[in-house]
Amino acid sequence: MREELIQRSAALNSLSKHPDYPELQLESQRKIARMTTRLVADMLAGKPVDQREIDYARGWLDALHWAVELPGKAEDTLERALREAEKRKRGNP
Repeated sequence: MREELIQRSAALNSLSKHPDYPELQLESQRKIARMTTRLVADMLAGKPVDQREIDYARGWLDALHWAVELPGKAEDTLERALREAEKRKRGNP
């Protein structure tokens, strides 16, 4: 199971090294800004906003944040797994 985690973490981490990854990050940030701006403008204008629309937007925003942050979190997970494996190898639990 640990080997599978390391392989998955390494694969996800490699996404952040892809030359087009910065473009994905920028486009995600643009989408987040557009959605947030529209929702805030509607609320400030006193326009009634359907709770389902807010929930839908929150889901999209959460998904965009998750997708953009995943490679970095995978790198952290990989580094932590490697440190733990090294400790066990040395005989330190």
